Amino acid sequence: MLLDLYSCFLLPTYTLLFADSVTWIRTNFSVRAVTGLGHYRALLLWGLLLSVYYGVLLGRLTVALPRGRMRVMEFLLLGAAVLSLTLGLPVPYLPETYPHLAALHVLFTFSAGISLLAALLLLILAFDRGDRGRRILLRIWCAIVAVSCTLLLALGMVSSGLEVFLVLSTVWLTRQLWLRRHRIVTEY
Repeated sequence: MLLDLYSCFLLPTYTLLFADSVTWIRTNFSVRAVTGLGHYRALLLWGLLLSVYYGVLLGRLTVALPRGRMRVMEFLLLGAAVLSLTLGLPVPYLPETYPHLAALHVLFTFSAGISLLAALLLLILAFDRGDRGRRILLRIWCAIVAVSCTLLLALGMVSSGLEVFLVLSTVWLTRQLWLRRHRIVTEY
């Protein structure tokens, strides 16, 4: 029940409320966060909620993997995603005032998304190859990547629309992985 509350209500609602009614195409969460202390704190709380969600669920799924390269790689990718998000969000995005900090912010937050997608892919690949659900999850992952890349290339920036889509879809995918966790191969 806590999983459903967190993944089906809390994170999607908070993400959509933070995006607010601002133009989802011409701005992003980082730009919104520097418009006031309240928005900055809201961004930090949002990042904390996401870090805890991904860290706990994907971390527990990773523990189910057999010891070996795949498990180590999953821990590294998940750690990189959570650490990048945790380090990137507190750094303000003010390119005119602090261009180096803004570049660092972009590097960390973009790396968080890439690392998270890679960690999700690795967990999907850990499912039994004969499992029909594995193929469906892999197609969904590919669709998430395709839509994200299309939005990024079409707009030329990480927009609020892309951030909302990526968060909602990866939260949902993480929930699906958790619900199907007994299908992860625990031995080779």
